[in-house]
Amino acid sequence: MLYTRCECEYIAIFFKQKRWISVCLLALGAPIAARAAPAANDHPTPSEAAIEDVIVTGTREYGINARQSSSPITIISSGKLKETGQTNILDALLRLAPSYNANAVNFDLSALVRSPRLRGLTANHVLVLVNGKRRHGTAVISTGGFPKGSAGADLDLIPVSAVDHIEILEDGAAAQYGSDAIAGVVNIILKNSPDEGEIDAVIGRYGKSYNPNSLGDGFTRNVQIDKGFDLDGRGFVHLSGELTSHLHSNQTGSDQNVFQDGLRVGPGTPYPWIDPNVAAVIGDPKYLLPLLGVNSGLELDNGIELYAFGTGGTRVAESFQNYRAPDFNGTSPNTVIYPNGFVPAEKISEYDWSGTIGSKGVFLGDGRWDVSLTYGGDNIDVGLNSSANRTLFNDTLATRGAGWTPTSFYIGQYSNTQRTINVDFIKPFSLSIAPEPINVAIGAENRRETYQIKQGDFWSYYSAGPAAFAGIRPTDAGSHGRDVYAGYVDVSTKLLPNWKVDVAGRYENYSDFGGTLNGKLSTRFDFTRELAVRGTLSTGFRAPTLAEEYFSQSAVSPTSAYVILPPNSNAAAIAGARSLRPEKSTNISVGLVTEITPGLHGSVDLYQIDIRDRIVSTGALTGPAAIAAITASGNVIDPTANATASYFLNGADTRTRGVDIKADYAVDFDQYGALRYDFAASFNSTSILGVRESPAAFNGAPLLDPVARSNITDWVPHTKIILGATYLKDAWTFTLRLTRYGTVSAVSATPTTDTAPYYTNVITPKLITDAEIGYDFGIGLHAAIGANNLFAVRPNETLLSTRVFNTTVFPTFSPFGVNGGYYYARMAYKF
Repeated sequence: MLYTRCECEYIAIFFKQKRWISVCLLALGAPIAARAAPAANDHPTPSEAAIEDVIVTGTREYGINARQSSSPITIISSGKLKETGQTNILDALLRLAPSYNANAVNFDLSALVRSPRLRGLTANHVLVLVNGKRRHGTAVISTGGFPKGSAGADLDLIPVSAVDHIEILEDGAAAQYGSDAIAGVVNIILKNSPDEGEIDAVIGRYGKSYNPNSLGDGFTRNVQIDKGFDLDGRGFVHLSGELTSHLHSNQTGSDQNVFQDGLRVGPGTPYPWIDPNVAAVIGDPKYLLPLLGVNSGLELDNGIELYAFGTGGTRVAESFQNYRAPDFNGTSPNTVIYPNGFVPAEKISEYDWSGTIGSKGVFLGDGRWDVSLTYGGDNIDVGLNSSANRTLFNDTLATRGAGWTPTSFYIGQYSNTQRTINVDFIKPFSLSIAPEPINVAIGAENRRETYQIKQGDFWSYYSAGPAAFAGIRPTDAGSHGRDVYAGYVDVSTKLLPNWKVDVAGRYENYSDFGGTLNGKLSTRFDFTRELAVRGTLSTGFRAPTLAEEYFSQSAVSPTSAYVILPPNSNAAAIAGARSLRPEKSTNISVGLVTEITPGLHGSVDLYQIDIRDRIVSTGALTGPAAIAAITASGNVIDPTANATASYFLNGADTRTRGVDIKADYAVDFDQYGALRYDFAASFNSTSILGVRESPAAFNGAPLLDPVARSNITDWVPHTKIILGATYLKDAWTFTLRLTRYGTVSAVSATPTTDTAPYYTNVITPKLITDAEIGYDFGIGLHAAIGANNLFAVRPNETLLSTRVFNTTVFPTFSPFGVNGGYYYARMAYKF
């Protein structure tokens, strides 16, 4: 957002401190005044660090800071992101925000595309904004990992070099921002300096790999650059770019046979020359990721301000699948083409973009208006290398006398787009009955969303397709879209000098399922300057994504089939499916904000999130109903085939309860340096209140088996505590951060049958240590060395009975990953 100099002066007067002018310009993006040249030491003094940043998330008012908010908000600066040594936003936030989590390891396409989660819920329950504008989600829906159905925004595709700071609203906000904002909102504010520039370089790698075949140990190289340009004192253009290269890591166990009681290859087997450490399915994917960003603003002579910002990038990534051992059939592709067996590699070529243009101005004195257009999308082409279509090979062998199969396949494409038009008006009204003006905000929004699935090449879906990943069949392909119209009203004021109330309401109408009305009441009472209570009560909703409604995947051969059916299809209706409805939520939170002593700030917020009609994936449906549904979807299978079908449905009601605690303290020792402490903790748990009755097609089988229930209630740490300290002395900076993860568990089925008996893997509490030492050379140059997980702590090993060919030695649901320690060096030059 852009503001005139007089507006920032007003905010400064409001806080009775001129230093707030620079804070306003920094946080809200004024293009008018250039910032001061960067100091040699980029770190703020404790007194500066204690200054509250002005926020733009969770409120329609101007000049509100985080500690004045009626809802809990965490602010993370770009400097804090870079101090983690991570080269992407998603992994950096994992080390800084306790209520924030993301899977470090996953399977299939979910290993290549990740999304954030808040308060134990899924990525679908988190709304991501960039400069306050809605960000599109990824085109990939998670089906092979956790959480199933997730298709949130991909933070890996927003350049860190473009970020000024990030505001995380930890509260339900669907009545303010619309669908998805049930767990909270992540608002990424882009840099807006008209003259500053910075070059950063990071190099790092993991420590010793569990598997001797390390495949590069996640060796990472990253270069970032950003620079602001002044537009003759009337505006700015800030450009950003970065390039990241990351190699595979390998934490896979030695290859064993299906019962884990002996090697399939290596010493003592028919293939003693093959390395038993050939498997590589557990670990980081390899990727190359160039990204660009721009943020700009220009003030016209008539006072209207034009702005434009956006990001774009491509990603080429590869992840390995399970090793396919050779066999004794001399005519199979496993021996003819790959005499030593093979490791298929899934590959994506992705292009992601988002751009916003808009204008804003003033009306009726102190009123403000804002009109914008945002358009973004994600295109992902999927391929498979080093594989073979066994059925195709055998069929050509039988008909031509020589077997043939491609070794590389084009699996198909997933893509989506989102076009959003916003119109917003904000006007304060002075009334004699209120101690402060009543702030009234109204606005409207229109979105057009599309989702497309394109089929792969013919050989990719011939019969059951190639090993590891079947191609997209014509029966799965399709193009879908919907229109969304919304309007909101937000009114806030102080009923008493120390009592603030904010009431918001929003109506949204979707062309595919209808309308929904939601509201939010927020209040805050300041007993003294040092003590306040706050609370919110809101209803919310999450519209089913187009991917949840229309995603279809088929792996079909004459004798077997596994199909994910679109729940809105006639085929799924045969299996008992119904058209998806939006999830509905009720959020309650109560909090305490305090300044215990000068410089020591703290907050405690308790919350409860009830979600009704939560969208989940069914368990496996087998038998005649599955065969009938698969046949109705256009696939041809034998009536006696071993067929399995599943689909998404509104299947459960859940309740999430938790508490977030935060505190920070800064102290200046004069010539002995300065010290800042940060403490943050998140405690939460999710329970299932009810499950929809199984359709008749399930023949009495439960709608959610123990694995599906565990996907809802487990998989995330119920406790995450972060304690950090930064000490500054002369040109030196020392940072230490301790993160304690509580117990994490997940239920698994027997790998050989994917059914009962079920087993529970558990990760006991672990303490992760991050550290960094930095030095400022006094010419804008800063260098640092550091470590994430300094002592290379790994999760508990999995139960032997839950491993697939002994590959998953470490649980993929580990909240701190499976790679052990990551060690890095970084350098930054400000100019």
